[in-house]
Amino acid sequence: MLNISPFFDRQYKVYSENVKSRNKLHYLIGLYVRWKQHFKYERAVRIARKHGAKVGEGVIMPLSLARCANSNLTIGNHVSIQTDKIDLRAPVTIGSHVIIGSETEIITNSHNY
Repeated sequence: MLNISPFFDRQYKVYSENVKSRNKLHYLIGLYVRWKQHFKYERAVRIARKHGAKVGEGVIMPLSLARCANSNLTIGNHVSIQTDKIDLRAPVTIGSHVIIGSETEIITNSHNY
């Protein structure tokens, strides 16, 4: 059996040494960037909930989708949505641990063809 643990141990040691050697300015810059993104996504979730959508924890969604969200939208936990092209004229339920990429369209109503 191949033992790859020493490889990962060495990689982890190098990574942890790099992190520990960063100066405080680089740490604060990285922290700022992550917090800014976090607050942006939390704001989108708050707006969607205000409009009646049921949204779980750890959801990433564009602000444009949150603004058009309504009570027809239900999103589970730990979901990443990168599109606002979701037709909400009928109920849409997105489960937990789902990723929906950009340029994806979800259409709910048929045209009776």
